[in-house]
Amino acid sequence: MKKTLLLLILALPIVFTSCKKEKDTTYSVTFNMPFEVSITAFIFEYNKAGEIVKNNTVDVPSKGVITKDYTANKNSEKLKVQITMSSGGYSLTEWVQQVFYLKIGKENFITLDGNTLIGPSEP
Repeated sequence: MKKTLLLLILALPIVFTSCKKEKDTTYSVTFNMPFEVSITAFIFEYNKAGEIVKNNTVDVPSKGVITKDYTANKNSEKLKVQITMSSGGYSLTEWVQQVFYLKIGKENFITLDGNTLIGPSEP
């Protein structure tokens, strides 16, 4: 009886450890745009195979700072951002020339501002 009780006590931590919930991967994107244009940002989440598994759209006020928080898809490993800038009836779509790799199970922080490199081709 004592041996059974001892084994049960020793086994409980193992059972509870194996039931531990995996922490979500989250990311915050801060837009600090100094331009007098309307911006729509498209955030694409990619898996290991390079497939888009989720996307989000953000409308950024002209000359404003906005932060958006997201929970990544469980298969997401990296992010790419495409922005469309509009002013006076003209619009221009560009890619942020950086791939943002997610730290799985952690919080990730991304800042896009006037110094962010953009270009016409996907990074």
